[in-house]
Amino acid sequence: MARLNGVNLVDARATIHIPRREPLPLDIDGQDIGEVDGDINIGARGSGDGRGLNVTVDIRLHRRVHLEVSLLNRCCVIGR
Repeated sequence: MARLNGVNLVDARATIHIPRREPLPLDIDGQDIGEVDGDINIGARGSGDGRGLNVTVDIRLHRRVHLEVSLLNRCCVIGR
């Protein structure tokens, strides 16, 4: 949702919701490493003179990670 004053932005808001029952998959080089769900809230407010913009982003995600040891050995140094 956005509000304008002529061509100048007054404020705007957007929400991205990733449902828990339909999480977004995460991968590294095609290897499944987990999934996330949650909310991302974005807000913007224009300055009174129309020359500036203040943006806020609030990220609240829940992650479930399932790494295999073979994947960790390929991307990380373990046990040193």
